Amino acid sequence: MNKLDMLNLTPGLLYEVLCGTYNSNELPNLATMGIRLNHELVLFPYITSQTFKNIEKTQSCSLNFSDDAWIFAWACFEKDRVKPFLKAGLHTNSPVLLGATAVVECKIKQITSTSDESRCAVKCQPIYVKVQPKFVPFTRAFSLIVEMLIHATRIAHFKALGDKNKVHELKQYILYYAQIITRVARTDYPIIAEYILKQVGLKNASDS
Repeated sequence: MNKLDMLNLTPGLLYEVLCGTYNSNELPNLATMGIRLNHELVLFPYITSQTFKNIEKTQSCSLNFSDDAWIFAWACFEKDRVKPFLKAGLHTNSPVLLGATAVVECKIKQITSTSDESRCAVKCQPIYVKVQPKFVPFTRAFSLIVEMLIHATRIAHFKALGDKNKVHELKQYILYYAQIITRVARTDYPIIAEYILKQVGLKNASDS
């Protein structure tokens, strides 16, 4: 059986994972990242990101699936808080996430340009795949938390370009998603949403 068959991914869909790499000083780095299965796993990092620099150097990474929204949030804003949840991969030169619902340790097969000059396509060759037998029910809140984080990570990129209109647009999306989360969830999700709002300089969703 193909290693990737264990993940039960649908070709063409973009999935959000936590990409584990090592910095030049050998410290672990975990970053939210979109992947797509197009006959093979493909990442689309910004070429200015630390993750891309690490991948270029080590030629390896881990792709970690998780249902823990706090891990996603800390990976975006407080990377030191995720370090206790990482361990060295056994099959590649990359850290892996403890408690992940699935882990894929990869060697880098090829790096190519994309139509978006700010990003590249990184084709990953799976070396080792481990999937936990854990059922995760669907919740709008978790999906929206991930969407908030995707937009939040883009803000720095467009700030650097001086595109104030795009930054404003991203913040409005983030605020809108936070308002939905506050309405549909009564668990940690609204707390995580408020945490993200604070990190990008927005007021509480409940005050809007």
